[in-house]
Amino acid sequence: MNKQKGFSLLELLIAMSIGFVITAGVYQLFLSTNSSLSLINAQSRMQEDARFAFSFIATKLQSAGYLGCQKTSKETITSFVNTTSNEFRPWRSIEGWEASGTNYNDTFTAVLNDSVVTAHNDSHWSTSTSDVATLNAGVSAKKRSDIFKIWYTSSSTTSLSTINSNNDEITFPAFDLKRGDIVAINDCTTIKIAQVCSITESADSADSANFTDCSTTSTTPGNSSSNLGDINLTTAGMRVLREAIFFVGKRNGNNNNPPALFWKTLSNNAQLGNQQEILAGVESLQMLYGEDTDGDKTPNSYVSANSITDWESVTSIRISLLLISKKQSQSETLPIFFNNKLIASSDHHLRKVFTTTIALRNRVTGY
Repeated sequence: MNKQKGFSLLELLIAMSIGFVITAGVYQLFLSTNSSLSLINAQSRMQEDARFAFSFIATKLQSAGYLGCQKTSKETITSFVNTTSNEFRPWRSIEGWEASGTNYNDTFTAVLNDSVVTAHNDSHWSTSTSDVATLNAGVSAKKRSDIFKIWYTSSSTTSLSTINSNNDEITFPAFDLKRGDIVAINDCTTIKIAQVCSITESADSADSANFTDCSTTSTTPGNSSSNLGDINLTTAGMRVLREAIFFVGKRNGNNNNPPALFWKTLSNNAQLGNQQEILAGVESLQMLYGEDTDGDKTPNSYVSANSITDWESVTSIRISLLLISKKQSQSETLPIFFNNKLIASSDHHLRKVFTTTIALRNRVTGY
C-alpha cells in the first residue's frame, strides 16, 4: 500500500518564502504602475490647464490696442476722463512689470508659500525707465512673478445717430451701455474717450448718453470736458473701453492658499474691479516682450519689461507659465529649467514649464 508523502517543514518555508517574494514583487509593480499613472495624469492635466490659460490670454491679447478702426497716420486720441493718473492710459496697448530676480538667466527658486504683496510701487517689480508704466493700485500679486496690462474695447459696437448742439449728448441705436462706463468713440480719424454720466433709454427711438452731468449723478471721475462736436457721424462707432491686468496671486490674498493666475478688469468708475481667478496651480508668470526697433512690425529682440524703450514698439510677447501640481506627486525632485536656469526646489511637487509666443494682432497688421 502506497503512503502519501507530506511536505517537510523546510519545503513549506521555502514555498512560503517564494510566495512572499512574488506577492511583494506584484505589490511593488502595482505601486510603481500606480505612481506612473498618477504622474502621467498630473502631467496631462497640467498640459490641458496651460492650453486653457494660453487660450484665455491670447483672446484678450489679440484685441489689445483695438479702439474701433484701423489706425491711420492722422488718427489722434483725446481723453476727456477727469484724471491725470498714469494708471489710466488707454492709448497704450500693453504695459508690463518685471519681477525682481526673474530676469532671463536669473536662478529661479520655487517657493510654494511665497507671500502676496501689494504690487503698486513695490520694489519687487520694475518697469521701463524711458517709457514708464504705472501699475494700478489694488493689485496684490505673488512675488517672483511678472505682471502685464492691456487696453482694448468691447467686441460689440454701435453706430451714432445724432450729437446735440451742446456737443455733450449723443443718441444711438439700442446698445448695452451703463452709467459710469467709459467709451471710445472712433470715426477712423479721431478717437474720443469719455465717461457716460447718464443714460436715457427709449423703447421707440434711439437711446442717448450724456457726458456733462457726472457731478449730479455722482459718477466719478467724470469728464473734464466733452467736446464731441467734430465727430464724423457717418464713420463713427462707439465701444465700451476695457482694461485687463494679469498676475499671479492667491485666493482671498491668503498666503497659505495655493498660487493661481488672476486678472482684474476695468469697472464702471475707471477703477479696477475685483480680481477673478483664471487658473489654479500657476506658480509664476514670466514675460518677454518682442520690441520692434526698426519699424517693420517684426520684433528685433525679446526683452523684459524693465528693458523696454518704447511700449508702442512692442509687437509680440513671449509668455512662460510655471505650473505646479496640487499634490506632492513625485518621490524625488526632478530637474527643470525655467528662464533658462535650473529651478531650485525640494518640496516634491511636480512642476512643468509651458511657453508660447503671441503676436499683438493690432500692432503687426497696422491696427
